[in-house]
Amino acid sequence: LLDFYRTLGALRKSRPSLQQGEITYLYAKDGGLVFRRTLDGETTVTALNAGEEPLELTITWDAPAATDTITGQKYCVRDGLLPLYLPAASGKILI
Repeated sequence: LLDFYRTLGALRKSRPSLQQGEITYLYAKDGGLVFRRTLDGETTVTALNAGEEPLELTITWDAPAATDTITGQKYCVRDGLLPLYLPAASGKILI
């Protein structure tokens, strides 16, 4: 658990958009929260599911792929849309 929090702290320190970027809320419903932070062309999206059920949604994305900074998993973007699947009590931080 300590390593996880260290990873989050290092990520925040390395990404200016997580420190002082503009926040845009993309989704807030049924235990789900997705927000985008941008600063000087850098974008970071945080997607959280605090609910007891999985959450599936699609967000707009301006690059051909997205990467989960926690797991390293890469996601394909099609026609500017990024489908997300969030199991219950989970989250992703995408760049």
